[in-house]
Amino acid sequence: RFSGSGAVLKLSTPDAQVQYFDLSIDDGAPTLLQVVPGKVDYPLQLSAGTHSLRLTKRNEANYGTAQFSGVTLASGTLLPTATPATRLIEFIGDSISNGYGVDGKPSGSSQDGSFVDCEANGSNENVTKAFSWLTAVACNAEPSLVAYAGRGVARNNDGTTVGLVPQLWTQQNPLDLSLRYAPSRQPDVVVINLGTNDFSTRGASAPPSNFVAAYVSFLQTLRATYPKAPIFLCLGPMLSDGQTFGDGSGLLATAKTMLAQVLQAFDDPQASLVTFPTQSTLAGSDLGCEYHPNPATQMSMATLLSQQIKAKMGW
Repeated sequence: RFSGSGAVLKLSTPDAQVQYFDLSIDDGAPTLLQVVPGKVDYPLQLSAGTHSLRLTKRNEANYGTAQFSGVTLASGTLLPTATPATRLIEFIGDSISNGYGVDGKPSGSSQDGSFVDCEANGSNENVTKAFSWLTAVACNAEPSLVAYAGRGVARNNDGTTVGLVPQLWTQQNPLDLSLRYAPSRQPDVVVINLGTNDFSTRGASAPPSNFVAAYVSFLQTLRATYPKAPIFLCLGPMLSDGQTFGDGSGLLATAKTMLAQVLQAFDDPQASLVTFPTQSTLAGSDLGCEYHPNPATQMSMATLLSQQIKAKMGW
């Protein structure tokens, strides 16, 4: 917030990729702000008065990073911002939690064989349309999001085991593993949406044998860090029993079984499972890019999850 008639946003990206932001002025509808390599100053001309600015980076570090260095005023004074939400929900996940490909629109239909997918990229990823963000809004809570496309608990989507989410959770920056993260605030709720990449690994003959042990170990670390927060384990909408491992077992049924084993082994009364309905893939209009949830599916996920959080927390 500031009083004045003009401001310059100081934003830069060290990467060779455009970074995409939502810019909201005076709580109005957001407009797209593209931060391009080599440019630092982004001026705003406004009428004289008191204004509020909100910047939200749409795309994850998978598509590059950005640095916000502050606001320079042409005239006027910076003012205290509005009181933030007192509730905090921490989301831990993968591409689904980040709104991967959510703004993209495939064409055609799989029913008649005319389906043509679109490629997910930084311009069509939009966290503000992801179930994580929408759930926080519905619960009047601030979201904290630790998520990275293609990563899993015990195995990533490409079959590697480096940079798994439990490791990234301990870092300030997923691209610089030397910077450790020390939580300074206890979340009211923790939501984990992981497993899709572990189970949908390309060409896998079976799920990772250490999935249950790895997940339970991560949950124990979270519980030691957040001793009171209820933990919701989510199973995303992308898996189905139409997809099978090399041994013929269905991905969805296997995921449900192993997540039940995780809950049993963790044995925490404050942990529960939320299973999102499998998304429809019958027509391109039901999907975002690369078979990821579109805005309608993400919203339905948020509705289901927020209802369960509110019931649990009495919100």
